[in-house]
Amino acid sequence: MFAAHQVGAPDELGEYYSSELQRQQVETVRKADYQALAAAKRSGHLATIQFTLDLPPELQDIELTERTGIVEVPMNGDVMMLKRLFQYQAHNKLLPALQTLLTETGEEMADAKDDGSAMPLAHYNVGNNSSIILRIMIPEDLEHVPMVDEALASAAYTSATGGARTPSRKTRWTTEQIEALIEGVEKYGLSAWRTIVMDPRLASKNNMQCKDKFRNLCLTIIQGRPERGLTLPWQLKDRVRALIEQENIKV
Repeated sequence: MFAAHQVGAPDELGEYYSSELQRQQVETVRKADYQALAAAKRSGHLATIQFTLDLPPELQDIELTERTGIVEVPMNGDVMMLKRLFQYQAHNKLLPALQTLLTETGEEMADAKDDGSAMPLAHYNVGNNSSIILRIMIPEDLEHVPMVDEALASAAYTSATGGARTPSRKTRWTTEQIEALIEGVEKYGLSAWRTIVMDPRLASKNNMQCKDKFRNLCLTIIQGRPERGLTLPWQLKDRVRALIEQENIKV
């Protein structure tokens, strides 16, 4: 069912890796995922989950033979592992960064716990014969969505190899983080994202996220877009407006 829904990636993954080390890490994760599947099948601890595909308005016209299916996952699996399994099942054309998983009751599943450790599927009572919703989210800047999410790949890699976990990339922005981002742009300008992201308040973010978030803040103000999720205090909006004028941002 995924063959007609090819979002954001070609068949070959090589061009998306920033280094050979990253390639090795991702392949290690993939191998560990398949080994976990095989072990779960042998031990009888493999869960079959039914899912319904929820497409955004931009993709509603795509012709699919069906919008439901099944995916197998170890009963002790976690949310990010399930997202990776969906990616593999879709021949690497359904990036984890484009997926939002919801329980049958509509509760969104978090990628990780607050401490950055893996979020077990059991936390959401997802097990054998459970039903979930696989919602596809198309970001405004699709060209900036990496095929391999470095932070998530790193977290999965350290988990697969027994190392310490790192925080998940996909975490919601807080007011404190947005203020740190704005302060960073005020201090260092628009071309110092690697420096800006060094702020301890931005520890769960990477430089590309910071760049994209600031661009979206500017778009929201310049184009009068409705705010999504967190509503910013007017003081922060005024600081963004000042930067738009100061830096002559057109976006």
